[in-house]
Order: sequence, then C-alpha cells, then structure tokens
Amino acid sequence: MEELDETDIQRFLSHLVVDRNVAVNTQNLAFNAVAFLYRELLQRRLDDIQFARVRRPRGLPVVRTPDEVFALLGRMAGVYKLMATLMYGTGMRLMECIRAGPPGRQETAKMKV
Repeated sequence: MEELDETDIQRFLSHLVVDRNVAVNTQNLAFNAVAFLYRELLQRRLDDIQFARVRRPRGLPVVRTPDEVFALLGRMAGVYKLMATLMYGTGMRLMECIRAGPPGRQETAKMKV
C-alpha cells in the first residue's frame, strides 16, 4: 500500500466509470473507502484527486394526465384499487398507505397482547 500514490487512485476511480460503467453511488462508495483507508489507517493525506465522475441522469418525473390515471384506476379492483385511489387522492406514499388501516386497529392489537 505504501507504493500506491494519487495517480493510482485516480486511475482506479476513472476505471470504475469508463471501463466498468458503475453507478454514481458505487463510485462514491469506492472513493470514500479509499479516502478512509488513507486518512485513518495509513495516516496519509490525499490531495485534490481529479478523476472521471459518473453523471447522474437528469430526467423529469413522469406525470400522468387525469384521464390516464382514471383509465388505470378503472382497470383495478379490490384492495389495490382502494390503495391506488387513496394514494392518488391524498398524495400518500406507498408505505404510508400500507401502514394505514382502519381506525382503532393499533389499540385493538395492543389489547390482544
């Protein structure tokens, strides 16, 4: 490890992007791991390292028209339709909807214990 220098680290991190085509988080994890190794274990400072970075895709969110949403809801049935309608109408997230239940459900569960 003592013979590795900053150019080796730059080449490794650039290799992850160019040759291995890794995701942004993978490259950040590799960089933070190397930085930790040098800072905490080897007690060496890493100067400004310049390397090819992964670019996060900047996409716009897909927004459905009300007609598209109603067509989708019209094809659903049962609990799934109820959940989708609640999430669309209230802005709930999926886990909020899953955790929601009939009023008093938690109190009843506590009594059974």
